[in-house]
Amino acid sequence: MDLPIEGAERLIQSYGYMPSFHDAHVLAVRLGGKVIEVELYVYESPASGLWKQDWDADLHCLVTLRWSEVSLFDISVSSVWLDSMSFQSEGQNIETRLVDQDSGVTGNIVSRTVEVLAVEPATERFRRQDGEPINFVRLSCRPV
Repeated sequence: MDLPIEGAERLIQSYGYMPSFHDAHVLAVRLGGKVIEVELYVYESPASGLWKQDWDADLHCLVTLRWSEVSLFDISVSSVWLDSMSFQSEGQNIETRLVDQDSGVTGNIVSRTVEVLAVEPATERFRRQDGEPINFVRLSCRPV
């Protein structure tokens, strides 16, 4: 699969496939000029058909993405959980489509590039004692 994302192989290496970002939790958004950086807590199953309680902790990662030369940033969300995020080449641009977990509303980011800046295993501070990820919500906006 030819993905229009610089560094996508880092995600594929971590998960074994390109994650759908289903249930990804937005931790931070940094805006600056025509650049947007988003830090996500991404947890995905190592294989289809497994439920959350079967997931191995090494598939819980902090992922930072950067969109550069952004020409459209149109997002309307009711929570910080994503249902999905997909990427598609549109001429010389990349369209990123985000679907909000609660409302199902779709948002779009159109940019010249999308880059994976970091994929890091999540540490225990991002987990609750009951095994569910993240016991807090933190969304911050600041210049890149």
